[in-house]
Amino acid sequence: MTFDKSEEYNRQIKKYVQKIKKACIDCNVPFFFAACVQNDENGSQYEMDSFSALSGDMHLTEDFFPEFMKVTLGFKADIPRPSPEFIFDDEEDG
Repeated sequence: MTFDKSEEYNRQIKKYVQKIKKACIDCNVPFFFAACVQNDENGSQYEMDSFSALSGDMHLTEDFFPEFMKVTLGFKADIPRPSPEFIFDDEEDG
């Protein structure tokens, strides 16, 4: 699907994202935002913004923000899978 919503984003959405970011910074609330504004056969363009826990000098128990940032840099997200269970036989063969 081909579209270009860059103008709409800049005209109608960007100001709200900036307000949300300011409020999050003022209240020390980490956030991440991404919107796909353009797409064609050559790729997709995103508008992204964030305020990470590290920026706010916070230590989250489950900090997903570094993973969000990795994805924005092109790294692939891995779906967590259960670890295989290994059973070791204490008896020696033989």
